[in-house]
Amino acid sequence: NACSTICAVISMKKKIIFIGILLLIVSLVGFLVLKVLYKKAERNVATENAIRIDPSNFAALFKNFEDSANKIYINKTIELTGIATSVTNDQTSQTDITIKINDSLPLINCTIDGLYKSINQLDTVTIKGICTGLLTTINLKNCIVVNSKKYSGTLYPLETEKKAVKQSDTTKNKKHKDHSVQ
Repeated sequence: NACSTICAVISMKKKIIFIGILLLIVSLVGFLVLKVLYKKAERNVATENAIRIDPSNFAALFKNFEDSANKIYINKTIELTGIATSVTNDQTSQTDITIKINDSLPLINCTIDGLYKSINQLDTVTIKGICTGLLTTINLKNCIVVNSKKYSGTLYPLETEKKAVKQSDTTKNKKHKDHSVQ
């Protein structure tokens, strides 16, 4: 009687150990399968062909025709060049670069995996990333910086040139008036 109880306990322990090992093996196989599938799902933005678009047009399309823009751009690689109005590094080792066009259009938020410290506010950046759509901002993920140009003190070179031309014209007009008085 005691032997049958001991044998039943030993048999029960073997079953529990067998089931535990079986669950461990199934979990391990499941983990490896998911890891392989996830690895295949990762995209290398650097090697993908991108849709190049002006950030103003991109933001206007999402603002005015969000459904159409979603159909065209969601999950597509986008490349755009704009002025970084905000650059933040967060605790999850990501860098967010925000490109603002004007107050009436949505911001474009570009998330770079990893800390990227060589871009500063007001730098001109060309960014390539995968569009995930419009929430409160238009979001690009898995971004890379294709090119950047440091802020030189003027955002709009054409505006600077226009001011120089106006100053030149004003100087010429003053000289012309001075000569006409004599």
